[in-house]
Amino acid sequence: DKERRKYSAHFMMWLNSYDEGKEIVLNEFKFIPAYDGYDSSEISDPLSKEIYDYAQQGKTIGWVFMGYPTGWGMDKLGVNIQKYVSGKMKWDELIANSKKEWEEARNK
Repeated sequence: DKERRKYSAHFMMWLNSYDEGKEIVLNEFKFIPAYDGYDSSEISDPLSKEIYDYAQQGKTIGWVFMGYPTGWGMDKLGVNIQKYVSGKMKWDELIANSKKEWEEARNK
């Protein structure tokens, strides 16, 4: 219901914006901070700290959904399919472009 959603939003705001909430996220939940504004030196779990540092160095990739790079399905394949359906691209071009864009996305 509407009131429950309102209080849920307030709780999430508190959890991720206020020092007490951030303390819970880092030390009780042992989560890796998903938002800016956390003091990364306060991450208490050693594995979480290593993962956080590794990600900050740019050594990770985004989540892969349905087996393809993040954004590729909508931003690349979808655009190529639209071009094909509208007659602006041939089938072989769709395949070649999509494969090339897949490789580029995987190598970022």
